[in-house]
Amino acid sequence: MSIEEFESAETAKEFLFKIIGLPLEKTGEIISDLLDVYLGIKVKEWRYKRMVDTILKTRQYLNDKGVDPRIVPLKILHPLLESASLEDDENMQGKWASLLANAADPIQSDDIHSSYIEILKQLTPIEAKILDVYYTMYLDEKIRWERTGFGHKSEFQVFKRNVCNNCNLSPERFDVIACNLIRLNLLQLPGITDAAAVINETKDKKFPLVIKTYEFVQLTPLGEGFVKSCQYGRKGRATS
Repeated sequence: MSIEEFESAETAKEFLFKIIGLPLEKTGEIISDLLDVYLGIKVKEWRYKRMVDTILKTRQYLNDKGVDPRIVPLKILHPLLESASLEDDENMQGKWASLLANAADPIQSDDIHSSYIEILKQLTPIEAKILDVYYTMYLDEKIRWERTGFGHKSEFQVFKRNVCNNCNLSPERFDVIACNLIRLNLLQLPGITDAAAVINETKDKKFPLVIKTYEFVQLTPLGEGFVKSCQYGRKGRATS
């Protein structure tokens, strides 16, 4: 290990001490224990470096906001760092660091669910990017809602083709990705009511026609909360 790598590891240990609430000498053991179940020095070193990088990014995020971190529960800290140590994509590493920063932020920590760790583990970089695109559109208020006699209706301004163009995806690949994000309950197929009506046989009543299509996919409340938690320092959409 080089001098620079050693100094980075020591800085990471000091920050980990703050958010775990254990003696400093124990923090290095925790990092090591998370890796001991895997064989091979190279694998351990590779994961150790990524874990340290995640901790240092988290520390930087909080320092930039002037936030004094709180103690993060082990049921969140342990699996989060373990999963982050496996991530080799730089953008995804940033999401792990953001999730940890939110968990260590006294103001944001109550909004962090342990399920977010399992969700993030299952996402590919392109899936995470698609969620970011939808979230940005929500924040920009490009998706507006109005009430109708039959319930909820959306004034859809986000089409599948817009997301495909933004993320350089084919429509076929988008559909596969959307299916997985729907499985994780991050996206949902909308029920478009009042788009048309079905008249019954007696022609004296109208019933809403519900249309489901991949052309219009939207974030669920879980999806919105998850994406926000993986983007440290970004405000959510205002609610009325």
